[in-house]
Amino acid sequence: AVRNVLNGAGCEVEVVSAADRGAEGFRRSYERQDIDLLWVSGHAEFGHRRIEDTRLILTEDHALLLRDLMNLKPPAGDRRLLVLNSCDSATMAGLGGPSDVGIGGMLASAHQAVVSHLWPVGFHAAVRFGGLLALGLAEGKGLFEGFAKAVRALLGGRDMVRLALEGHESTRELFEKFDNPETYGFMNVATPCWLE
Repeated sequence: AVRNVLNGAGCEVEVVSAADRGAEGFRRSYERQDIDLLWVSGHAEFGHRRIEDTRLILTEDHALLLRDLMNLKPPAGDRRLLVLNSCDSATMAGLGGPSDVGIGGMLASAHQAVVSHLWPVGFHAAVRFGGLLALGLAEGKGLFEGFAKAVRALLGGRDMVRLALEGHESTRELFEKFDNPETYGFMNVATPCWLE
């Protein structure tokens, strides 16, 4: 759905499989200066007991620990958007800890805005949020308005999400799966990937 929405808005999109490219492939994509939007769909874990265990999981065999992510070279040009559509990717140290301890906080900079999940999120909710955020961004009204529109739809419940997805050819399959509980199970397994 995200690829279809962005293609429909005139964006050139490449889907990159973590299984094919692994951690080194992710690093190369992340450090590219010519990407306006890097969208990561997959899993993350926050090290609640040991912050150094915080990781972005690319595949069963490949993960990037927080220290690995901190060593990535961020973009230096115009501001890029990084979407971490992954559990716990914006979770930060609680109980008075620094607000930038966590994947999203560590990767945000003057050159990179980050949208990510503050807590564990169910796969179905992450997929809906991804489709809604892509639709919001495709309208071209800016990051904040696109994000706010997606969040408003989610907070409005099932009917608001249905209304937001309905009628968009680019999210037709997502809408049909969302609207039909018998076929909704197709989203049970996430395939970690990112869009360049």
